[in-house]
Amino acid sequence: MVLAEKISVSTVEFQATENRKKYIRASKRQKAQVLGVIGLLLIAVFGNVIVQALVIQQNQQINQLEKLISNKNQEMVKLRMELARLESFDRIQQVAQADLGMRVAGPDDYYMIKTTPNPGTERHLVDLQLASAETGGGLWGKFKNWLGDFGQTMAQTP
Repeated sequence: MVLAEKISVSTVEFQATENRKKYIRASKRQKAQVLGVIGLLLIAVFGNVIVQALVIQQNQQINQLEKLISNKNQEMVKLRMELARLESFDRIQQVAQADLGMRVAGPDDYYMIKTTPNPGTERHLVDLQLASAETGGGLWGKFKNWLGDFGQTMAQTP
């Protein structure tokens, strides 16, 4: 059988064990804090890697689109050159003469045609002077001309 003997524990030994326990708790807290900081750093590094991968992917897409734009610009230059060639005076003249049977106009091809004024569509200087005299000219006269007989027409309608 085992017998235990009471040994008096001195206060110094008790404080020493309490201090060791506090030290162990403090070291555990420090380890936890260090592990937390390391974890945060790892998360930041992993996030940075993801962001860099996305940036690289976007740069590749931008490069592909820039190549496409460059190709389209080259095609546009070619089409403009083709359009300029098709619009050139020499080509139009050649097509007109060869395909349409036209010829270059000479001095005998120009004629002077006299016309008579159409009284329904043309106004003479005398008519314009009479119209400005009737309205009194100025801004109010132009306004009256614009309205015409609108007020009279409104008054006559039932």
